[in-house]
Amino acid sequence: MTDSLQKVRQDSGSPGTVCGMTINAFPNEITDIQVHMQAPAGGIPSFKVDLGSITNSQTGTVISSTTFDIITYRESYMNVSTKTCTQATCYNATGLYPDALIPTIDPYWKQTTNAFPFSVKASSNQSAWIDIHIPTSAPSGYYFGTIVVSSASTVLANLPLVVGVWQWPSGMATPYMPSTATLRTIIPTGYAALCIPQYGGPTNKGCAAYTNAAFDDDGAGLTMLDALTFGLDHRVTIFIPYPPISSGFGAFETRWEPVLKGTQTRTPQILPGARPTTTQSQFGSYNVTSASNWTTEASNRGWNYNSSMPFDYTCDEPPNGCSYSQFIASATTMHSASPQMATLITSELNLLNLNGAQSSVDIITPIMNALDPIGGTLQRPIYDVWKATHTGPTAQIFTYIDCVQTGTCSNGTTGTDQSKTWPNRDIDGLPVANRATEWLESYRLKTDGELYFTSTYCLTQAPGACGLAGSTDSWKSVYYSGGWGDGTIMYPGTTAQVAVSTPIWIPSMRLKYMRDGVQDFEYLNAANTNGLSATATAQSQVWITSSTMFNIDPANNGIYTGTINSARTALGNAIHALSFPAAAVPRATGTVYFMRNQ
Repeated sequence: MTDSLQKVRQDSGSPGTVCGMTINAFPNEITDIQVHMQAPAGGIPSFKVDLGSITNSQTGTVISSTTFDIITYRESYMNVSTKTCTQATCYNATGLYPDALIPTIDPYWKQTTNAFPFSVKASSNQSAWIDIHIPTSAPSGYYFGTIVVSSASTVLANLPLVVGVWQWPSGMATPYMPSTATLRTIIPTGYAALCIPQYGGPTNKGCAAYTNAAFDDDGAGLTMLDALTFGLDHRVTIFIPYPPISSGFGAFETRWEPVLKGTQTRTPQILPGARPTTTQSQFGSYNVTSASNWTTEASNRGWNYNSSMPFDYTCDEPPNGCSYSQFIASATTMHSASPQMATLITSELNLLNLNGAQSSVDIITPIMNALDPIGGTLQRPIYDVWKATHTGPTAQIFTYIDCVQTGTCSNGTTGTDQSKTWPNRDIDGLPVANRATEWLESYRLKTDGELYFTSTYCLTQAPGACGLAGSTDSWKSVYYSGGWGDGTIMYPGTTAQVAVSTPIWIPSMRLKYMRDGVQDFEYLNAANTNGLSATATAQSQVWITSSTMFNIDPANNGIYTGTINSARTALGNAIHALSFPAAAVPRATGTVYFMRNQ
């Protein structure tokens, strides 16, 4: 067993020797662990991993897989044939890396998949990922369970698990970690990104076979709606609306409004009442009437969750997406027609100032290395001056990472710049690098939110666009812009791939790391809100020096005084101690517990 911050390749490496663990989490948090098995020379037929429930024996509280608070996934592997990068935040090796996570049972449509049983090849590693959602009503205390690893009817191992549930502080808006993320995110998804792999495209009759597609002209909009629910259960906003605004809101509101307001019942939600933190409205200057109608309707019907929604993604990385003069013209038209629609541009403040565009933008989104340049002066403070003087619907600073952070933006070229040890979203990137963004961008740099350019890029591209000649199968390759998985953090759960009748969204491990990073931010926010800001700052600094210098090892590598794991645990203990004496904080380790009871 390991925590989530490991990637055990199928074709190389040892799965380790730890056979029992203690992990900690707050109510309404989703915590995760992994189970790894190395097959003998004869392989393992009908391999299965199962955690049915965990129980607090003092209160009788049971957390069960029957309610989908526990989901077990089989890890699927990607053949990384060209290294993304050689710097410290990448593994610097080709091979079969785990990424796609196939659930034993689809939690939304209740479909049994082909995750287990599964035949493990001779001398190969096979891993399973387990998500444990702590219900909002779960009392603080210890919960015990057993993970059963089997081959057909033969039990190979019984692995003991202890989950210590901390107490969320009473000074917060809810008595549990909030379902709607405090950290705002913007992650678009592609139109028909699930329909194309399953049915061959959004225009043929096959796409109408998507469940309850009668609400939509071809079913593609519903796959995007379900992507939003799926994203919210990972504490991120994966969203491009498909609204027929020009012809009225009726059909759109039937489908989308319950999700926008956190009241949807179309499919179950793991995080109750979760709402999007932003809505990207795809209008632009070409349809400002629709944009005006959107903002009015959103205000009247209570869609607006915070001041950053809705917004218009007006220009991406000028001069590539548009010129600065074009951006100013589009923003002026938008603000004139719809004063409450925020405009977003991916650029940096000094370039906006040079081009006279600083007053046209409401959400400035610079790349991380513009805010925190290597060897330069931290640029974040100058953005506060802009925020203090800006007039408009909102003044927000988001930031993002992209292919630049790995030192390559071209397939076939491996990033080799050793100074660029930025976080990344790559399959062959280290787990800590996959998870560090929310600590670096959103807490250390004090931004208002995080943008990621897309979630499903390789699901909709022409053959060969994602690294494998003649192929459109994202399960075989998601190699884009020199990075494995850049822009593709979810997979199409088609009939062919996971043996379901209604296609489903399949999470990547990198999406789980993004979720865990957003949850880390909730720890930091709760600490700040409850008088523990010094603790939050100190714990971030024990493993982070700058955006390019942080402890990449979940265990201490000797350079830093702490790790991401130690920082999270220290914050959890400190927050729990707000409600209970420090001596009552669960501190027993798995090693101590299991030795005592053997």
